[in-house]
Amino acid sequence: MRYLILTLIALCSAFPLLGQHCGNCDDSNKATMINKTNVSAQVLKEGKKQSINSDYYLVYSWQKKPKIGMAVLVVDVFRSKDNKRSDDFKITANAYMPSMRGSHDTGDRPMKLNKNKRHLIDVNFMMLGDWEIELKVAKNSRELFSGLVQTKI
Repeated sequence: MRYLILTLIALCSAFPLLGQHCGNCDDSNKATMINKTNVSAQVLKEGKKQSINSDYYLVYSWQKKPKIGMAVLVVDVFRSKDNKRSDDFKITANAYMPSMRGSHDTGDRPMKLNKNKRHLIDVNFMMLGDWEIELKVAKNSRELFSGLVQTKI
C-alpha cells in the first residue's frame, strides 16, 4: 500500500511537467511564439534590406559561411534617406536551436559596434542542426524591431 501511495504522489508531482512546452511543436508561427515582447519577429534574409522603421533599415551577413564552431554575424543599420551606416541603435542577439529551445540558448547578448559602425557578435554553433539568432533592435531602451536569422549547420 505504501508503494502505491508513493507512486501516486510521484505521478501527481510529475503531471504538471508533462504539460509544459518542450520546443518541438510544429507551430507555423514560431517567430511570434518565441518573442516575449510586443514587437513581432520577422524572418530575415541574408543580404536583403529589412525595414526597422520609415527612417532606417538593416542588412545582415556572415563574415564567412557558418559551420561548427565560432562564426561572426554582422549587422549593418543604414539611414533610408542617404544609405549611410548608423550607430543610433543598440542590438542584442540570442542564438538557439529551435528544436532544443532552452538547451543551447545564449540569452540576449549585446552586439559590439566597431569603428565602421557595424554590429558584430560571435555565435558558437556547438552542434549540427537548425539554428536561429533572434535580433532585437532598440533605441532609447525601447525595442523597435525583432528579427530572426535562420541557418542550418
